[in-house]
Amino acid sequence: MTDELIKPRPAVAAIEAYDPQHIEVGINLSANENSYGLPDDARAKLTALVKTLELNRYPDPGAVELRRAIAARHGVGVENVIIGNGGDELIQALLLAYGGPGRTAVTFGPTFSMYGILSAVTATGFADLPRDALFDVPADASAAVEAAGGDIVFACSPNNPSGNAMDEAAIRALATGVAGLVVIDEAYQEFSGTTGVELLGDYRNLAVLRTFSKAFSLAGLRVGYLLADAEVARNINKVRLPYNVNVFSQAAAGALLAEPGPLEEIIADIVRERGRLARALAGLDGFTTYPSAANFLLVRCSRSADEVWRGLIEAGILVRNLSFAPGLKGCLRITVGTPGQNDSVIEALGRLA
Repeated sequence: MTDELIKPRPAVAAIEAYDPQHIEVGINLSANENSYGLPDDARAKLTALVKTLELNRYPDPGAVELRRAIAARHGVGVENVIIGNGGDELIQALLLAYGGPGRTAVTFGPTFSMYGILSAVTATGFADLPRDALFDVPADASAAVEAAGGDIVFACSPNNPSGNAMDEAAIRALATGVAGLVVIDEAYQEFSGTTGVELLGDYRNLAVLRTFSKAFSLAGLRVGYLLADAEVARNINKVRLPYNVNVFSQAAAGALLAEPGPLEEIIADIVRERGRLARALAGLDGFTTYPSAANFLLVRCSRSADEVWRGLIEAGILVRNLSFAPGLKGCLRITVGTPGQNDSVIEALGRLA
């Protein structure tokens, strides 16, 4: 017997764990959550819902009721919907089903870091192709994907962290020009109005990933879903863990879908605040704000982003420091908050300019 533990797989040993950079502050604008939270009526409805649930029973393994509600919302079949424990689990499931040894995942950076992390976890080759100077997916992206041997493509739209969305022509170009599976990650779609969902019937190799974490204010319940060809959905089901989404999360997501009006009002408020915050930051010296179709802004600082980030923490505000990432030197990502929170950001950055 030895005191030494068995080593993990080499690929796992080489991975740097995802770091959310969480620090306790008064105003947390670092994780792109819905800062408004649930409306009071919706919160009361979910609180009452708990009393009706059989928490001693396993959840519906197929999440059938929730899938029916999602299918009706998007005009697809129930067989085209897969529910996951957040979008991250579905990214992992996609890589388990369509990646792995001898396969390659492709994305366009800078973008969501979990595509690369989960590719490494699943022993999938990974190619991070560059976006253009405005953070758009290049017009010749399909050729680059094919040259990289892409079996599965992740394109975030609106892109995290730059905030720009792909238009219909760009999505069609990818789906047409790529032989592999094309996944459009629309975690922030509700703030943009652009989507690839209407194109699903035209391209069997196209899939769209959505989440309840952002616009629907359920980040704490972890509910995501994938819209895809029925064959893709069947293969995802083969690798999806049983009972992966708990009883309350399924019921809560379904309840919010049934009465989305109050949340849609909040989404409209966030979009308005996004514009106000962007205009205010554009008036400050030393900061360049990129156009965004999401619930956050990417801001490039002329002075040290580390210094600005620390200055904001001293003011009780946490944003995401991305200045270490390739292509994002000097950049911070700021979640759009409530009007009062945004006022605090504007005031603090004005002092730091």
